[in-house]
Amino acid sequence: MAENFLFFLTHGLNAPQLARACFMFATISATMDIETTVYCIMEGSEALVKGNPEKDVVEDGKPNLAQRLEEAIKAGVQIKVCDRTLRAKNIDTKNLIPQAKIVGAATLIDLAIEADGTLTF
Repeated sequence: MAENFLFFLTHGLNAPQLARACFMFATISATMDIETTVYCIMEGSEALVKGNPEKDVVEDGKPNLAQRLEEAIKAGVQIKVCDRTLRAKNIDTKNLIPQAKIVGAATLIDLAIEADGTLTF
């Protein structure tokens, strides 16, 4: 069985169904006792801005992005966001959810090398 798994999130409010799926599968991974990380770049970083996940409107009874993100955090998924993406998108670090850890681009390479598996959303 895998010991760690990396999810690479490149979509946010531009394709919320992909962001929801990413956090759903990350939650499943974490509940299987697999060290799980979601690394966010490009529009994926916008999913970590306070208030943005709640903007995802879904049909009644279906989980939105905010719920999927909360489930992932509760399951122990590590959330990382690329510092260069934040600068490029002019996202102030004070506006991120507290669970988001700001890391450098080289961290993604390290995580990918160490991962037993990866998925990109």
